[in-house]
Amino acid sequence: MKKLFGRKDNEYKFATPKPTKDTCPYCGFGFEKAPTRKKKCPECENYIFVSSGKLYTEDAKSVKDWLENFWVRQLGITQKMFDKTREELSGEFGFLASVNDTSWRILNIINTPKKSYYDRQLIYLAMADILKSEGKSTDEVLAQAHKMELLEGKAENEASAKKFREKLLEIKRLNKDLSVEMVVKVKTCNDELVCDECKKLSEMTFTIDEALKNMPIPHNCTNAKCRCTLGFELPDTH
Repeated sequence: MKKLFGRKDNEYKFATPKPTKDTCPYCGFGFEKAPTRKKKCPECENYIFVSSGKLYTEDAKSVKDWLENFWVRQLGITQKMFDKTREELSGEFGFLASVNDTSWRILNIINTPKKSYYDRQLIYLAMADILKSEGKSTDEVLAQAHKMELLEGKAENEASAKKFREKLLEIKRLNKDLSVEMVVKVKTCNDELVCDECKKLSEMTFTIDEALKNMPIPHNCTNAKCRCTLGFELPDTH
């Protein structure tokens, strides 16, 4: 059974049960040989779940799995944060909040405009995992995750464009000082993720003034975030 440690002043005191090594995490029954796979306790008849040699209640295993989810780990959500939120939410509900309800509350709490676009993308992806586990539509949250990806890409592209412009102006000054005319080439990552537009641009050569005027990358890239860079060559080397 899921454990709830009493009630006081309308507050539930909760902590996720800690795993054990050779005793039932529900009732404390001692095994002569610790289970190595899912097993029903002969004493309390609850199912015991095994992970990395440790024995978990079903609820504790669900909490562990959620906290080890890639999106959740990247967001820095901890066991302490989970238990505190679950305790507060259980007090509001009047009964023990489920793992999914607690997880959803945490994700909503941390989903603020102060978070980076990347973090908010992870939040929506983690929300999608919860909805999927409950057989619910993920369309809305995945649309939000994609929106965050596009906004992150736009912000990074704008930062890249600024750096490219500064580099182009630097090369233009160098050309003038050295009485040379270095040209500009688009350098791709040369993999299957390179968009068709950047592939075409990589086959072209631009003067510094042309590149400054048209800024071939990142604005012409059809990916959310352009990974290409600018290279500079002397006319007789390309």
